[in-house]
Amino acid sequence: MVELVMANSQIQIGPGIYVLRYCESLHGRWNLQEIRAVFLRRHLLQNIALELFLATRTAIMFAFENQETVRNVVYQLPRVGVGVKYGLPQSRKTSLMTPRQLFKHSDMCLKWQK
Repeated sequence: MVELVMANSQIQIGPGIYVLRYCESLHGRWNLQEIRAVFLRRHLLQNIALELFLATRTAIMFAFENQETVRNVVYQLPRVGVGVKYGLPQSRKTSLMTPRQLFKHSDMCLKWQK
């Protein structure tokens, strides 16, 4: 289990350091202003993971126990949505959309046609 601690506009991974043993160059603290996009991801066939994309071109994925925890974490993060490329509002609701919902609500088909 990974515990996220939000303090001083930073995300810090708590005592769940065992998750990081498979990763290199991860330190566990990221500035909230660096977050550019937040995507809902599937983990173990459930929508219980989040992937954060940072301004430093780094992506970090967190898996949680249930969807309620995912929703609570998204509502603690800044309202960045999934970025500005897809023609979607930068809101927390956008971050919680599935890929199918993102495609349906985006302007990707219009961009592809041009």
